[in-house]
Amino acid sequence: MRKVILVSALSLVLSAAPLFAGPSNSQSSQTSQQSSQCSQQSGNCCQKPGAFSKIKDSFKKGFQAGKKVGTKAHDSIQNKVMDGGVCVKEKLTGNKDKTFVKGYYTKDGKHVKGHWRNLETKKGKR
Repeated sequence: MRKVILVSALSLVLSAAPLFAGPSNSQSSQTSQQSSQCSQQSGNCCQKPGAFSKIKDSFKKGFQAGKKVGTKAHDSIQNKVMDGGVCVKEKLTGNKDKTFVKGYYTKDGKHVKGHWRNLETKKGKR
């Protein structure tokens, strides 16, 4: 997870670096004209508004998606461990009175942790 974030941040920096390095020789006359136009306009800037906020929002969405995937993986592992314990108990005692419900996300996006659900006691052969 950390490697993915670091790689994406590094690629962003490498792709954005030429933008801040300054104008090339062919664009120097165009930038001087734009800077004179910008200085004439009061309070307006020639850059597109919200460039950094878009980058910030995309990082935030990616982080939230990664977090959700990690949570789902944790829920699956926890469910396997708990159900394994219930299976062992059922083999030893012959009854199964509870089961573990895997964690899940509701329709509105909230996470519900895994929990035990009681069942009607099913008596075994013993």
